Amino acid sequence: MADHFYGAAVSAGIGPAAITKGTSTGGFPVELRVTDGTANLNKTTLLLMLRAIEGYITTDSALP
Repeated sequence: MADHFYGAAVSAGIGPAAITKGTSTGGFPVELRVTDGTANLNKTTLLLMLRAIEGYITTDSALP
């Protein structure tokens, strides 16, 4: 199994062109690691998991 990292710089914007994808970390302030070949993980499931993370971040008082 390989990992893919999706990274975004703080000032990069929000469009697809602002995202960097690679097989190793790019050292960005925000990164998502996805392990390829994980059982039951597909694009739909990944997007649902990202929505759950978004919901958590929205209510997290530790972030400004």
